[in-house]
Amino acid sequence: MSLQEALQRVQRAAEADTGEDQSKHAKLLDEIHHLRLAAETPDESIMRIRWGFMPMFCVRLALEYGILQEIAAADGKPVSAAELSTKTGADELLIVRVMRLVTYHGICRETDHGVYAANERTHFIARKAIIGGFNHIYDFGSRTVMEIPKLIRSKDLHQFPSGPDERSPLQHAFGDTMFGVLAKNPDRKKIFDDYMEARQYSKDPKWFDIYPAGQQLKDGLKAGDDAVLLVDVGGGKGHDLLQFRRRFPELPGRLILQDLPQTFTSLSTKPEEITLMGHNFFTEQPVKGARVYFMRAIMHDWSDEKCVEILGHIVAAMDPVYSRLLIDDFVVPATDVDWLTASLDLCMWLFFSGIERTIAQWQKLFDAVSLEVVQVWSIPSSKGRVIELRVRQ
Repeated sequence: MSLQEALQRVQRAAEADTGEDQSKHAKLLDEIHHLRLAAETPDESIMRIRWGFMPMFCVRLALEYGILQEIAAADGKPVSAAELSTKTGADELLIVRVMRLVTYHGICRETDHGVYAANERTHFIARKAIIGGFNHIYDFGSRTVMEIPKLIRSKDLHQFPSGPDERSPLQHAFGDTMFGVLAKNPDRKKIFDDYMEARQYSKDPKWFDIYPAGQQLKDGLKAGDDAVLLVDVGGGKGHDLLQFRRRFPELPGRLILQDLPQTFTSLSTKPEEITLMGHNFFTEQPVKGARVYFMRAIMHDWSDEKCVEILGHIVAAMDPVYSRLLIDDFVVPATDVDWLTASLDLCMWLFFSGIERTIAQWQKLFDAVSLEVVQVWSIPSSKGRVIELRVRQ
């Protein structure tokens, strides 16, 4: 593609991006990416990729010291490296050196040499949940990928470890699974839980917007003290479930939040609208015949074998006529996969020996447990998908 053609494509995509359709905004970013490739020489492209780890390192350092948090707290007022050094304990010269890349990538503004002011990105990244996400991915990712060349040379690299001597890349790096590390390290578990709260800042439509819950669930619901409207399986601290209840307060039936018991110990308040239930989804599902069983971003953590086990417990609890299973997760395109989806897929492999699945790969799982796809729900303003399933008759 010529540079001129790439420019024209960016212009057309920019004119089409009115802010109402996420797919059009994604198209604009994609065309900007192709414009850069058209402008770069091969050596410039390789150089950019080679040094791509440095911006993430600099932001991680700035967050660990609290540098970006202090700049955000100043609320637009310029803050000097000397002031930041006094407040954070970081060396003044080190702050200047690190902030060169931080400001280059637009995380905050450099108003003068060694003087910084917050912008929208600074305020965004200084939120607790966003810090948690950044730190979690960096801390586990950087150490894990360092193992890969050695594992390739020793022929010990596995996508889905199954044998007694096979381990995931993260297990080689940390000596345990992700969940094992989190269970033994409260500080890392808190960072992970903070990360899970980041979804509340997402501007993406919620799962109950993609799946028209108000229309699909309004009729035929069971009432009474024992009636269960929705079970959020592996639902963390319940942000999705609380948002669902506040959107649809009129829908009858109990809302049950299931996760490992230690997840609930850090809750500052126990929400009255939902029932907390400690549960491991590799064991029998204790709630029978709920209208909806819901899972968000669960299946991509696990291999096909483990997913079949998880699904099997839910299928056994479902009422074949009344119950539905809703899975809010990625459906990977067969071709032209965007950078974020491709990155998340690889992250699932490195961290969990998991995978982001195409619709064909999803179908293989559903066939194994006699689930039938009712519909794959989507809307133009979101890349998200909600797969609606029922027990195959």
